[in-house]
Amino acid sequence: MKSLLVLLSLTTVSFITSGCQPVDPNQLARERAKMGISSQQPPVTVTSVSITGNWAATCVVDTKKTQYRQDTVEIGSNYITSTSNYFSDTNCVIPLYSQAVSGIYTLTNDAVHGSSTINVTLSGVSVMPETDQVVKQFKQTNYCNSNDWTLEQRTVFTDLSACGIAPTSTIQIQRNGANELYLGTEQYLKK
Repeated sequence: MKSLLVLLSLTTVSFITSGCQPVDPNQLARERAKMGISSQQPPVTVTSVSITGNWAATCVVDTKKTQYRQDTVEIGSNYITSTSNYFSDTNCVIPLYSQAVSGIYTLTNDAVHGSSTINVTLSGVSVMPETDQVVKQFKQTNYCNSNDWTLEQRTVFTDLSACGIAPTSTIQIQRNGANELYLGTEQYLKK
């Protein structure tokens, strides 16, 4: 019985002392790499102040590989508006339509793993067709459960599910340098 108590005491002391050790920078780098966080530049601490502003991404092909998209994000002290502009060309010049979502956010910082997440609760979505062809397509497909579309008129929806948008999401966020922000894997530059 005495040996069992000694063993438990040693295990407890070992657990307590190892739990209070500083984070190994190499282990932290490995954890960050597993999570897809770049280690080229030292990250900036993510706070609502450090991410506030207007951010723009480059022109990328969308997931269906049928059109191109350029995203912009406006972040305030507790609100966020993300706009995706869709184009028919690789230079993101010939517009098709735009879709904007807005809501509030909170930040979560994980000091152990050196990562941060932005937790977004959306309150609305707006869509604006920018060609007659898109207006026709939206009407035919009843896009966002609506067939009342007008060229270059923004339509606001409070029922996010009608447009296939989840009302809440959690996205990994990282700041690198003074003018670089990552939301998930997409890079944004300060405007």
